[in-house]
Amino acid sequence: MFRNKLVVPGLILCGAVVALTSNAEACEPDSTRGPIRVSVGEDNMPVVTPDSVTACEGEILRWVFQGSDARAFSVIFVSEDKSPFDWDRQTGATVTGTVKAGAAKNGGKTEYKYDVEVDGHRLDPRIIVEK
Repeated sequence: MFRNKLVVPGLILCGAVVALTSNAEACEPDSTRGPIRVSVGEDNMPVVTPDSVTACEGEILRWVFQGSDARAFSVIFVSEDKSPFDWDRQTGATVTGTVKAGAAKNGGKTEYKYDVEVDGHRLDPRIIVEK
């Protein structure tokens, strides 16, 4: 008789609590990632390529204005609390930020929407942070 036993393929538990770990691998920074490119379309609206970036805590992201007419642009988050960086706004022809520890909330993927502003026009791409 099997009382108080839970049978799971490959496991037999007898009244014990066992923490099962997933086979999920830790986030690895993408060493081949180029900068996030900012430009202006024919309609004078900002263009951000890629529009969505997945990054790891501790990874450095860099935005650069692409083209011969390089100009200042801003990367803007609603607030420092809602930013994966230690800042909520940076301006320049190049902007760099290191994804802060804890940006992946509750140990999972966390999406951050932000704005890129060029000449008063805004676009809202996103960053997804993984732990």
